[in-house]
Amino acid sequence: MQTYIEGLCCDCIHGDFYNFCGDYSENESCPYCKEDGSCWQPPETQETEKPRLCRLLGVEAGERFRLDYPYRELGWLSVESDGKLWEHGRSKKKAKTNVLYYIFEHPEKIIRPSRFSEKDRQAARALMDILGVSYIGCKDNGDLIASRFSGGPGVSVCQEYFSALLPGQSVRLSEITE
Repeated sequence: MQTYIEGLCCDCIHGDFYNFCGDYSENESCPYCKEDGSCWQPPETQETEKPRLCRLLGVEAGERFRLDYPYRELGWLSVESDGKLWEHGRSKKKAKTNVLYYIFEHPEKIIRPSRFSEKDRQAARALMDILGVSYIGCKDNGDLIASRFSGGPGVSVCQEYFSALLPGQSVRLSEITE
């Protein structure tokens, strides 16, 4: 197995080296550029190669995500290091081709679990117990709103909590406390 990548242009080394473009002019500003214009990237600077499907979907190998799929309820999905899409339901199985097509056509439907802190979990429990709200959402301007249903009117929440929420995103509080 080769421990370094030699002779490719920088874009091909850092991108898709299976489709070498042959344009060495990309290497002019590269610190690893050789005299002949080709590039040599030392092993310690190489990134581990992700499966192509991971790069296309913007996920990490092994990262579990959900899909807002209109045709049936799906379990967690993941792209494993072998580059295949797997569904984790009652048992792990390869996802059907139509699920893969749907992901390519609708990448905005990929739902990644938010990573909330223990402080966020405690705040979520307090909001559910004291105010009886079910959702927390982040408006486009960054304001946090707790409400009884997603997108509904609600109460403003201190912005030091729920920093994992992105503008326009909402989540059920019970998912944070799990």
